[in-house]
Amino acid sequence: MSQSQATSQRPLRILSFDGGGVRGVSSLLILKEIMFRLNLKRKDQTLRDLEPWEAFDMICGTSTGGLIAIMLGRLHMPVEKAIEAYAALAKYVFGSTNWFWQEGSFDAGKLEKAIKLLVGMYAVPEPHAELKQLLKSEREDISQRHIDIGNNVRMMRSGQDDPPQCRVFVCAMMASNMAHPTRFRTYQVDANPTPNCYIWQAARATSAAPTFFKPASIEEHGISMTFLDGGLRCNNPIRELLDEASSYKPFKGRPVSCILSIGTGKRGTASLSGAGIIPKLQLLGVINMLKKIALDCEKVEQDVASQLKATPNTYFRFNVDHGLQKIGLQEWDAMDDLVQHTNAYKEGHDVSSAIDRAVSSLMRTEWSDMITIERAAGLCGTR
Repeated sequence: MSQSQATSQRPLRILSFDGGGVRGVSSLLILKEIMFRLNLKRKDQTLRDLEPWEAFDMICGTSTGGLIAIMLGRLHMPVEKAIEAYAALAKYVFGSTNWFWQEGSFDAGKLEKAIKLLVGMYAVPEPHAELKQLLKSEREDISQRHIDIGNNVRMMRSGQDDPPQCRVFVCAMMASNMAHPTRFRTYQVDANPTPNCYIWQAARATSAAPTFFKPASIEEHGISMTFLDGGLRCNNPIRELLDEASSYKPFKGRPVSCILSIGTGKRGTASLSGAGIIPKLQLLGVINMLKKIALDCEKVEQDVASQLKATPNTYFRFNVDHGLQKIGLQEWDAMDDLVQHTNAYKEGHDVSSAIDRAVSSLMRTEWSDMITIERAAGLCGTR
């Protein structure tokens, strides 16, 4: 793409979500505030409201952040609906535990079922005569029919929306290669493609946290591959996002107006409330794993902020700094606390001011003072 072609398009806006179990609700609440203020500004200019999949050119996530990326970017869910669905999913999946002899503390089958239900409800656009006919059946059968639909929808879109307006990828770790995350995408790439698996498979792969859920298996060309939670390597996937966006051919040479990263709570949040669900022999290893993930998240956050400080009002990181430390990754019944502490965080003067600046960056169209996506990635050492 020539420079004139690249700059004739709108500047890029890209978004990443950290992993963090039920605390992903905090990320969604922060994004809800950003979208609310963005759409208020758009109303002032007599522009229509946007959903996240329309506001961002690429969304990525790791672990439960990957689930959120799929909900918003692939399934086109409004933020409010995603919050409701995420809270319900957390209660359903984490509300009961496996027996001690079963693999994983929680039932991966429940997680798969919940994801398939969401996919069946949102992935098939209306109006679709066959879907409408399918949903005319008895009320008690509707959930199962949604699940049946969701069982067969792939990550990559096809047809009139190909390539998609919002590109989405989620990160997972292949058990046989823990050095580099695997990216499950909704779009085609020229090199190193990943399996065009079903949406529920990608969601399971990115959220297959050791000891919490059994590993995820995906088969391609008769070969079975085992995947673990992407948070083991890149719980804060902002570097993955910069690398992916800068190497994606349609984005070449494009200026970037907003790089947005949303976390699930600052360090100290590697809590294991209710740790009795995990066998004692595994507990120390899990605690060490969670501490490493928390430390890695903060290091990436600090490094990227330092590397992009010469380009003000381009990179924004929002991450609740107090109050989530004692909320365990699986504590679905702590939603009220999550909401309270997240609201207090985003209402703080400095954070509220940063949200306003992020919204202004999302509204920017004048590209002369922006850096290209390749330059942003280069500053962060991903290219």
